[in-house]
Amino acid sequence: MIVLKFGGTSVGGPEPIRRLGEIVRRCLQERPVVVVSAMAGVTNRLFRLADLAIAGSDGSQDFAALADLHVKTLRDLALDETLIDVLLDELQGLLRGIALIRECTLRTKDYLVSFGERFSVRMVAAHLRNVGIVATAHDSFDVGLVTDSHFGSARPVADVDGRIQAALGSSDGVPVVTGYIGKDAAGNIT
Repeated sequence: MIVLKFGGTSVGGPEPIRRLGEIVRRCLQERPVVVVSAMAGVTNRLFRLADLAIAGSDGSQDFAALADLHVKTLRDLALDETLIDVLLDELQGLLRGIALIRECTLRTKDYLVSFGERFSVRMVAAHLRNVGIVATAHDSFDVGLVTDSHFGSARPVADVDGRIQAALGSSDGVPVVTGYIGKDAAGNIT
């Protein structure tokens, strides 16, 4: 097994994602696990959306630009443009909540910034399937990444490696996993 980690620039648009697919194809004999970040700049955009919500702005233009970035990438890769609609709706609901209380705790920020990786993993796995590579999208917390509850700077718990290996061992094809995020024992995204 080999772990291939792709940062934001490597998933920053259609062409980088196509290159990522070719790299994965060349490594199929080594049973790759693909770990991806949010698209370049998306985490900062998510922090900005939180700041706008706290300030009482609806941030609709910024939200639309973030959604458009992902939808355009999906379109350019000939993928289902509605692939991340559920996540976009969830994000929009979270931003409404932040705007209503005009507050964003560290726990809420961890949840908020998880969306970048969650968007990417679904897009990359869909692209790999589209080019004939069996791939499954996984949020890291669904394959055993448990952390402590230090929001804003959580660390994996001691026995996490065995959990992840066991979960990924039964994955269909190439597992495509979110980087950067996990969940604590109570189920909070960290």
